Amino acid sequence: MKRNQLKRLLAFCGSLMMLSAVTAGLPAFAETDPAEETVTEAEAETPEDSAEDAAEDSEEADGDAADDDETDAAEDETDADAADADVITDENTFIVGKIGYRKLESGREAAVSYVDQNATEVEIPAEAEGFAVTRIDEGAFSQCTVLESVKIPDSVTVIAAGAFYYCFALKSLEIPDSVTEIGSYAFANCYALHSIRLPANLRTIPEYAFYYDIGLEDITIPPATDKIGTQSFAYCCSLRNLSIPASVTTIDDLAFVSCMGIESFAVDKDNPAYASDESGILMNANRTRLVAYPSGLQNESYEVPSTVKSIAPYAFSGAVKLKNVSLPENLEELGDGVFSDCQNLEKITFPCRVSAIPACFFAGCASLKQFSIPKTVTSIAESAFYGCESLTEMLIPESVTEIRAWAFYGCTGLQSLRIPNSVTEIGDHAIGFCPGPAKEDGTTDTEIHSGFLLEGGADSAAKTYASENGIAFKQVGLSSNMITGIIIGGLVLLAAVVMLLLHQRAKKTAPAGAEDAPETVPEPANDPNYTSILEEDEEDPYDRSYGFPTEDPEDTADEAAEPEAEDAAGAASGEDAE
Repeated sequence: MKRNQLKRLLAFCGSLMMLSAVTAGLPAFAETDPAEETVTEAEAETPEDSAEDAAEDSEEADGDAADDDETDAAEDETDADAADADVITDENTFIVGKIGYRKLESGREAAVSYVDQNATEVEIPAEAEGFAVTRIDEGAFSQCTVLESVKIPDSVTVIAAGAFYYCFALKSLEIPDSVTEIGSYAFANCYALHSIRLPANLRTIPEYAFYYDIGLEDITIPPATDKIGTQSFAYCCSLRNLSIPASVTTIDDLAFVSCMGIESFAVDKDNPAYASDESGILMNANRTRLVAYPSGLQNESYEVPSTVKSIAPYAFSGAVKLKNVSLPENLEELGDGVFSDCQNLEKITFPCRVSAIPACFFAGCASLKQFSIPKTVTSIAESAFYGCESLTEMLIPESVTEIRAWAFYGCTGLQSLRIPNSVTEIGDHAIGFCPGPAKEDGTTDTEIHSGFLLEGGADSAAKTYASENGIAFKQVGLSSNMITGIIIGGLVLLAAVVMLLLHQRAKKTAPAGAEDAPETVPEPANDPNYTSILEEDEEDPYDRSYGFPTEDPEDTADEAAEPEAEDAAGAASGEDAE
């Protein structure tokens, strides 16, 4: 025992020497030959001193032994305390074992604020260091990726936001009825969580509470719950059936988005706000709004009831079995992404009363081959047809004025698209772009779709878009200058027709006999500026009178009388000669 104590003492002294050497900046030990050291000590010691040294050594050994006993007792006591509880404390926090706590202002209460991320099993005590544990703080268990089980005591009333966020390995959990509040993202991304018991007095299931818990198979909504927040069960792909009690009066949009395993919603018959039809489709009580279509439903076709006037955002998202859908004509409102990721959707009957194709409406509908945009539509929103790679035909009506960013991105089946002149705005990457080849890191660049041709007018937004993005362009229709010329020519022609009609009308209203009056046509020879190409004695071979008299009647009578007078004078001359 004493030998062990001496060894520990020597080790302790060596540590002190090492610390002193390091502090002084000197070598810790000087290497010496053990044999030389033995000889030196022997030479330094005389026989006379041996007895005295022996007595002194005996006394020192007895004293050292007593000191060592006291040190061992203190160390043993410290080890016992550490085994019982490793407590580190300050004014506001303390740690007991693997759990850190935060003192609450309410008095002798504490919250779990930290847990060792290497812990696989944790049992939260109802009391720690005299403080009642009533809360699990934000992110207390976050990133505990190897945590498999947790026991929560009845003293806890609040589980704050993100408390168990990214607990990949957590498999199941029972929350005591003492808990009345759960924060957003509280159990988000717990991939292995397959079952959880919610407390009976829980009023609200907050937003993103179980977001992306892809392994969650079974959950019961408590009878006291009155609200289910947005995306609270989003991407819970393993959920099969979900019962909604009569107490639930608010279900936010996207609460069950992409729950591709849900085959039906069952709403309590006494629920005043919601109902489900014979196929398990979730609607409001008067069936005017379709809230959610069970993505796991095996039907290939569905006709939305004529009572429905609005469809909630992403209501059909992820319904991979659907191939044909018919929407009613009286539909007035469509949310974003209604048919997103309906990968087998081929045909849809679309109403003619809507004014816009909402954002992400058909995003990811890889089997959609053709779609006719109603003539009432004025806007095609962001990513409306994103990734519709089988789409081969698309007619954009003259009513459309804007096509927003990414609207037709990834539509590789479209070899050409004609944009009407009514479109004045085309967003970034809206037309003619698709993902490029995958890189080594898995990412892709955006590139122009090979062989794509954009068609439009000479002065259109389509031509500008094609020029700015290096997309092949074909001009169709007339330019604005040509159209202006046609309009001016048409106006001139119209004016001529009007003048002709006015002239004909004037002739019809002229006095009687005016039409029979001869029209005097001036003889060009009477024009002093007129020079005839005929010789003076040459007669004009053409009759230019056109059947109308060309001279004054009095002049004509005088000219006719002159030959007669000449003939008479000639006759008289002849008689005189005889």
